[in-house]
Amino acid sequence: MFENKKNIVEGYKGNEAKARTLFLKDKEKKQKNGYYPVSENWAPGSYGSASFFTTLVITIALFFLVGPPALVLFLLVVVYMLITKPAGTLTATYEYRETSNASSSKEEKNTSYDFIKAKGKFLSYDSSSGVGIIMTDSGKKLDFNVAMWDDPEALPEVGLDSLNIYNKQGKLSIMTKGYELESYEKLAAEKNSKDI
Repeated sequence: MFENKKNIVEGYKGNEAKARTLFLKDKEKKQKNGYYPVSENWAPGSYGSASFFTTLVITIALFFLVGPPALVLFLLVVVYMLITKPAGTLTATYEYRETSNASSSKEEKNTSYDFIKAKGKFLSYDSSSGVGIIMTDSGKKLDFNVAMWDDPEALPEVGLDSLNIYNKQGKLSIMTKGYELESYEKLAAEKNSKDI
């Protein structure tokens, strides 16, 4: 019998934008299985000291074989290593939360986004910690963390506006206006017409 683990740690490699996009896509899949992100950490890629030491050793060996042109090659390689950075890693921790299997997936989809609570704009956002502040159209400040972000087609950033803030099963869900807005508005309209 399959038993769910309480926590899963996943790593997403690439530059920060690519890693975050992979994370957002994977987050949706994991949420369907009851796993929700509780933390994330971005570690930029870097060459270790062993890479520089290896480059130096090869250069010294080439210096004895070829002469001074090896030093020029060494400088070019070091400059390249300083300018370019290898892929970083976004590490996310997911926590398993029990969900009720009593309703069908269609019913769950129809009630997952109840209504738009507010619209807003990012005032601040720190991509390394995944937290920021959103100013709603009513002038209230909302503390934001990346677990609220449900838009795999865009990344949170300062100045990003046209944000819609939904009530998703009692938790806030934030996405850009363009991302599937029409379908969520239709779901909310259907739910509201049934309630009337």
